[in-house]
Amino acid sequence: MKLSAKGIMKAESALKVARLEMESATWEGEEILPSKHADGLAQLDNGRKIPPKGWKCERCDLTSNLWMNLTDGAILCGRRFFDGSGGNNHAVDHYKETKYPLAVKLGTITPDGQADVFSYAEDNMVKDPHLVKHLVRTSQDFMFIYYYNCSTTFKKIFC
Repeated sequence: MKLSAKGIMKAESALKVARLEMESATWEGEEILPSKHADGLAQLDNGRKIPPKGWKCERCDLTSNLWMNLTDGAILCGRRFFDGSGGNNHAVDHYKETKYPLAVKLGTITPDGQADVFSYAEDNMVKDPHLVKHLVRTSQDFMFIYYYNCSTTFKKIFC
């Protein structure tokens, strides 16, 4: 009984494990900084509301490696990798056409409003300190996005 209690007390929360899993994709020692575009990010009132599931790229119908632009809510696939896998660069193309700088990777959003956010203008992963506000503007409810598409670690534990 004592060992069980000790194990429980030493265990990391699922949220912490998921955050560590998400951050493990960064270069060792690299600090992800807040985007200079987050404070004044324009968000279009275009009537678009993002559903909590069933996403696909608006240009090619891919259903993985999807990024939602935080200005207009466009859902597009990510970059094509050197080996030809990944996306078809539609999120990058969208930035080149619109100059809307920030996108969040769908499926990485946590209950505390953290996620993988990329700034095309800064060409880097960034933090968006206003992510919850930005998600609420384009989503029916950002928590639905989280619950339906939680991280691999969370799926193993809760989903």
